[in-house]
Amino acid sequence: MLNWGKKQIVFILGCQRSGTTVCQNAFRDSAKFDVYGEGSRLAMTPEWRLRSNADIDRLMRSSRRKFLLFKPLNDSQLARDFLRQYAGLKIIWLCRSMSDTVNSAVRKWGAAQRDMVVWLGDILMAGYATETHQAKMASWPSAAIYAERLSEESREKLVRWTRSPVSDHDGAAIMWYLRNQLYFEQELDRNADTLLISYEALVQEPTQTMRKLCEFIGAKYTDELVRDIHASSVGRSSSPGVAHHIQESCDELALQFKQVGMILP
Repeated sequence: MLNWGKKQIVFILGCQRSGTTVCQNAFRDSAKFDVYGEGSRLAMTPEWRLRSNADIDRLMRSSRRKFLLFKPLNDSQLARDFLRQYAGLKIIWLCRSMSDTVNSAVRKWGAAQRDMVVWLGDILMAGYATETHQAKMASWPSAAIYAERLSEESREKLVRWTRSPVSDHDGAAIMWYLRNQLYFEQELDRNADTLLISYEALVQEPTQTMRKLCEFIGAKYTDELVRDIHASSVGRSSSPGVAHHIQESCDELALQFKQVGMILP
């Protein structure tokens, strides 16, 4: 296990378009933080994944700041591994309502997430551990990431959902489900070193939420941390009209979040 003494390492994880960049950027101007987003060449690979332990160790040891914050969203499925690898690691898991996440994803990427989940469904249906499967997965590594560490139940749902036509909004909703289901599949709801944060709470109640977040990671709260946070993106668009069978599973997952204390619109 890597240990950096009094320095604190923090990961922001979750699903894309869930407000993780808003949370990350709140700390960018702080003199106490080094922040490494998904585009950081020092901390992330070209696939937006965390670099090797040796690379992260060098960053930690060379930094003069107490806190180092990373946002390896494409590695959210490895959260439990990270907690074992890095001594004292704190994980912030951002979750946003399915509707707003889906609308944001489709505005930004169009059909990209639909294409990814349909491709993954086709491959998983054909056979999970065959040589052909492995070769196909290697042909689109940025999409193959989202099949890592999926439970049997999630794989079965992904295959079933993609056997019929999938809209752009359906694809983004499937991605929301798969990425956020990882929070429970890795039992992060039972881990004291993981803090679940609602994007809606962060932007609608920034002072209260940021105080809670700072207390969790051991940082001092200042008003400067919330000066650029606003709530204009909450409920910005109408319901995306996701297929009923996908919506039903997303609603069940949202209920799970409610049961652990998070209320999603």
